[in-house]
Amino acid sequence: MTISVKPNNFSNLEDPRIPFLEINDSIHVTARVPWFVTAEDVDPATRGHFTEWNGTSYCSRRLLYPLNVSASREVTLPKGGIILNGTDTTASGNVFNVTFRQRTSWDDEPLQEGSMYRMIVTLRGTPLI
Repeated sequence: MTISVKPNNFSNLEDPRIPFLEINDSIHVTARVPWFVTAEDVDPATRGHFTEWNGTSYCSRRLLYPLNVSASREVTLPKGGIILNGTDTTASGNVFNVTFRQRTSWDDEPLQEGSMYRMIVTLRGTPLI
């Protein structure tokens, strides 16, 4: 089973005064057996929240609300869960839309120049056996 994710730019997360951010992306799945895709945040430094990144390490400031990820189902990070499942794809695979939805709060602060909010979302494809 092969899954590839088209990278996207989350740079507009630098200003959390925007009340709701939604970024649409896609994943490409090629599988010869039934399968499912999960989304999660496995990093204890972020725990499902975009967290300030100074270019070297995470800092203590993070967005108030966790990130939601959805395809055919929506999950909330860090635990996440299954966002998509399917059966045998064509030899060239299928492309599925994935949405990253971030709610923001007035309590979230804009960051100083040189810092950004960052988090790594792990998408994992697993064959159903």
